[in-house]
Amino acid sequence: MNCVHLENRKISKQFYLIIWIEYALIYMTKNCFSAAMASIVHDGILTKSQTGLINAMFFVFYGPLQILGGLVADRHDPEKLIKIGLLLSSILNFLLFFFHDYLSMLILWSLNGIAQFAVWPAIVKIITTHLAPEDRKDGAFYIAFASVGGLLVSYVTAALITRWEYNFLVSGGVLLGLFLMWIAECHNVDHFMIADADLGEEKKNQEIREEKNGKLFWRSGFYFIIFYFFLRTIVDQAVKTFSPTMLMELYPGVTPSIGNLLNVLIIGANLIGAVVIRWLYPKHIRSELAAVLFVNLVALPFCGVLMIGGKLQLAIMVFSLCCVSCLMNCCTVLINCCNVQYSRYGKSATTAGIINAVSSVAFIVVNYGVALIADYAQWKSVLLVLFLTAAVSCGVILIAVPRWKRFTKSNSEV
Repeated sequence: MNCVHLENRKISKQFYLIIWIEYALIYMTKNCFSAAMASIVHDGILTKSQTGLINAMFFVFYGPLQILGGLVADRHDPEKLIKIGLLLSSILNFLLFFFHDYLSMLILWSLNGIAQFAVWPAIVKIITTHLAPEDRKDGAFYIAFASVGGLLVSYVTAALITRWEYNFLVSGGVLLGLFLMWIAECHNVDHFMIADADLGEEKKNQEIREEKNGKLFWRSGFYFIIFYFFLRTIVDQAVKTFSPTMLMELYPGVTPSIGNLLNVLIIGANLIGAVVIRWLYPKHIRSELAAVLFVNLVALPFCGVLMIGGKLQLAIMVFSLCCVSCLMNCCTVLINCCNVQYSRYGKSATTAGIINAVSSVAFIVVNYGVALIADYAQWKSVLLVLFLTAAVSCGVILIAVPRWKRFTKSNSEV
């Protein structure tokens, strides 16, 4: 694949805005089933464990294929991969509007996970290599707002739509519109792309780019980052996915719509976390992982408060959930920024794909495992598991901090 990028800052920023909108709405559609879960359970269509399994099956296929998606995006045209994902996912969402039995929904939502296998790695590849060099770090940072915005839109849509199946009709239409918009934007921006470095400079960087993945990932602490992100995602996704159902069952008077609206507050707290990190990073934060460790230690007491959910007032419970959500997103933003460090090795899409794959495995654990615990035990047991998971994640990231400091220092010296 030819290596190209934008030099015109105005075009680069315009292109990034389109990427941001695209990903926000893709993320909205990816979570439309999660947003509809409380209504599906409330209407007696499926049980919590059945909806949990359907949601988990998306990530059973989506997760492992993220690794392949990252490798493909690093070697082939990421713009085409996004087009393919948008079109296929649009078709599958339209089908979900018509088929509501357990087996059909299980199959179609699983296929949706396959359809989107390379979308996120391709987006990261474009941000870290195709944008103007001055825009890449900001691009990696601000994309975190897109996922939060998309998730908010998903739950607002679910709260406003009177019938849960219309979530899929809306998602199908949005994805089709994004597909057409992406075709037009790629056609316009391709005229402004220029070749990367000349052959002489490329030869100088060849040794760096050819470093083996295993060696690179070990010396940078990436394997520990992977494990940490798995644990972090369990806590974060459990809070975002099951808060409507949990609040509905722990607090009398909380309906599915009220639960979804309260979840909008919880998800919206993510934005506060991103704003705080933007104020601190990179001016006051020198090591991304040291900051991640600090934020996780701050989040741990709030995870402890959640264990007495049901006995607390609803407002205190929601506030604690908001704090956990906010702090977990701080960590997501910082990990996203870590991907930029791998772009000089030609591995930015690969690392993004691996992290997303591991995150998807955590989604599976959450969507099915947590649902099972909630079905056969109590929410108190679920919240205890989340507290212990958050505690272990602090230990994991503590191990990674010194490796990451040495790795980023060596990068700055090259």
